[in-house]
Amino acid sequence: MSGSQLQIPATVRGLNGRGLSPTPPSDGQLLRYNAGTQLWEPYTIGPLMGVTDGSNAQPGEVGEHLIATNVAIVNGTANTWTTIATVNLSAGDWMVFGTANISGTSGVTSQMSLAVDVAGSGPSSPTTLSVAVNPAALVGLIGPSHALRANLTTATNYSIFAFVAGQTFSVPVNAGVIQAWRMR
Repeated sequence: MSGSQLQIPATVRGLNGRGLSPTPPSDGQLLRYNAGTQLWEPYTIGPLMGVTDGSNAQPGEVGEHLIATNVAIVNGTANTWTTIATVNLSAGDWMVFGTANISGTSGVTSQMSLAVDVAGSGPSSPTTLSVAVNPAALVGLIGPSHALRANLTTATNYSIFAFVAGQTFSVPVNAGVIQAWRMR
């Protein structure tokens, strides 16, 4: 046939041995396999929720920002990981980090370390940011922790911990901060 094509209607009954839902898709929908019904079904992918105006995203959206601080003075024991502040993170993918303003209260030190990890008695095998300090005294040192990527399937508490070698220390009220940004 010159100038035209013969069109033969085709019927697809399944993909990879699995049937198709009888529900027709709407414009822009995709097919997604549903193991419960054992059918390929129409599916609408929702928009990636977040913000573009620099404000904080709503809970559950990309860009959600959580901050927690210590609400009382934290007194730490020498050579022991001490919890400074804790934040509760819902399921999702988070970037977690913190800072603390630490003042030595006795003795001398050569090392101060901060770590972010799951809340509890202290990091079991922490990735820390350590700072060598003047051995004579530790006064008002502000240090950042490392950034930790946390991919969570359930709500989990994360804390910022401090460790000072050889001397007790304190963190003034609101001087220890843990922050988390929802990445996706």
